[in-house]
Formats: sequence, C-alpha cells, structure tokens
Amino acid sequence: MTGIDKVAEQNNHYVIYIIPSFFWVEMAVIVICILGIVIHRLLKDEFVVVWNSAFGASQALKRMVEKFIDDVINSLNGVIVHRG
Repeated sequence: MTGIDKVAEQNNHYVIYIIPSFFWVEMAVIVICILGIVIHRLLKDEFVVVWNSAFGASQALKRMVEKFIDDVINSLNGVIVHRG
C-alpha cells in the first residue's frame, strides 16, 4: 500500500438545483395571483351615478361597490324630495 486511501465524496449538487426551482415556483404563484386580481378587477361591474338636470346629464360618481352607489342615490333622492 502506498498511503493512498479511497475517500467517499458526498454529492450535494441537488441542493443547488432545488433552491432556484423553489424560487421560480414561488414567483410563478405570485404572478398568477396578481394576474387573477387584475382579471377580477377588469371583469367586475362598475356602477355610475348620473346627474340629470336642465343643463344635461353628467357623470357624478363612479365606483365598483353597488351598495355605496345605492346609498348615494337614495341620499340624493331624499335631499331632492325634502327640498321640494
């Protein structure tokens, strides 16, 4: 024997590939979530308060929440009725 020993070498190359792949999976999930939110906002209805007067019609308010618009319309109608 000449003093040379056989040494088992551990192969940890899989760690290098797993970490970036998890990064890309996380980034893909984030991008998909953002796209979902954008598509949802684009497909959601938009409600508008249109003010009609002797001078014509004008768009007074625009929101995506129907209840808020209903409350505004009811309040405006109440003020008009109260004023006479």
